[in-house]
Amino acid sequence: MLYKLLKNMDKEQFQPIVISLTNKGSLGEKIEGLGIKVWCCNLDRGFNATYRFSKLISLLYKFKPDIIQGWMYHGNLISQLLKPFFPKTKIVWNIRGSHYDLKQEKKTTAAIIYLCAKMSIFPSKIINNSSLSAIKHEELLGYKKSKRIIIPNGFDTDMYKPSCITKEILKNEYNLSTDTITIAIIGRYHPVKGHDVFIKAVKQVIEIKRECKFKFILIGRDVDSKNKVLVKMIKAANIEKYCLLLGERDDIQELLKEINVIVSASHSEGFSNVIGEAMSCGIPCIATDVGDSKWIISETGFIVPPNDPKSLAEGLLKILDLPLDERQKLGIKARERIVQNFSIEIVVKKYETLYRALIK
Repeated sequence: MLYKLLKNMDKEQFQPIVISLTNKGSLGEKIEGLGIKVWCCNLDRGFNATYRFSKLISLLYKFKPDIIQGWMYHGNLISQLLKPFFPKTKIVWNIRGSHYDLKQEKKTTAAIIYLCAKMSIFPSKIINNSSLSAIKHEELLGYKKSKRIIIPNGFDTDMYKPSCITKEILKNEYNLSTDTITIAIIGRYHPVKGHDVFIKAVKQVIEIKRECKFKFILIGRDVDSKNKVLVKMIKAANIEKYCLLLGERDDIQELLKEINVIVSASHSEGFSNVIGEAMSCGIPCIATDVGDSKWIISETGFIVPPNDPKSLAEGLLKILDLPLDERQKLGIKARERIVQNFSIEIVVKKYETLYRALIK
């Protein structure tokens, strides 16, 4: 989202400068490709932290920023620690996820989230990309409700759009026929993503629709044949021949053109980029009722309870039993919803409106 914001921001009114607390990384290189300088603090190296922080202060003195925008918890904390050195500068935080169960976090990350909660009275505004995430942070962690503003993730609807022209990746790499119905779950391998629930649901679907030409496609980091736990689950369900493990891919945009249905089986979620990108491509989605998934999908797909394989299987059967034209109509409605409510142009304008209001 940071890259999309910087790419689409009005450069005549705003002059963005990006500071990475660690190294440049691939995202930093992409940002510099926009003509925006990325400065690196390397605070993760663990030594001379005081010296590096003083260099950060010196760097900011050169630019005299009107606004310092923290991005995620570490950035939020550092931005607030900079405030005494820049008393006239407005501080804005940005919370991008649903990290309100500190037991699931690393100790250092949990400590930073806790500290930010205690300091949340100080920033001018706290941007949340999900209303549920905002509420959970406030009710469970003590973040200040008075500082809240909701700005959802935005999607490039020109990049993610329906297309009948594909590279036929699934056909060429995995020998899928064009009449195969493809159902995908996209996300890194992590207990919160619900791969176990997805596999149990797929087993139930296959038991009912054994003769149908389905392929269930699992995509994401560590979602591959090297993942022994995942492979064991699939074998135990006896659905190996119906599943493809693609692992981490850098061609999701192209793969989406060949997907018929997207599934999100997460136990917890903030604002799902996968759902938004799929809907922008005209793909109907079925998702668990976590985070803002219900709000995003609305009437364009199906919502089921989390951690409930039976309900997920029933939802899948409903969407798969639809005639092709009805499923396509759902996809059209899905894209319309993203274009009208979550396009990157609309979302960037919300950021710009906030920034203008703060510096008046």
